[in-house]
Amino acid sequence: MIKYVIMKVLGVAVAATSQILLKKSAGMEHKSRIYEYLNIYVIFGYGLLVLSTLFSIFALKGITLALSMVIESLNYILIPIASKLFLNEKMNQKQYIGMMVIVVGAIVFNINL
Repeated sequence: MIKYVIMKVLGVAVAATSQILLKKSAGMEHKSRIYEYLNIYVIFGYGLLVLSTLFSIFALKGITLALSMVIESLNYILIPIASKLFLNEKMNQKQYIGMMVIVVGAIVFNINL
């Protein structure tokens, strides 16, 4: 089961990377409308989304859908952190609180009572 959990976490990390690439492209000036959609960031970003989907599909062979959704919620933590690191975006107190709630929810979900 651990290899499927690792595969799912990798899929989440790949999806977060994809979102950062797409966000970077959205913030850029482009020569024309067509270059907004056909540039290296967008093409690579959507390619990574496909790869992330494949990771998720294969991970579901060995983990439950419920566990998959808990792992998927890591996206809501990884993307703001990556945005802060790579895009110099500021995070506010509500975002930090939201991330803490997600972590607590994941911990509570995994407690075997």
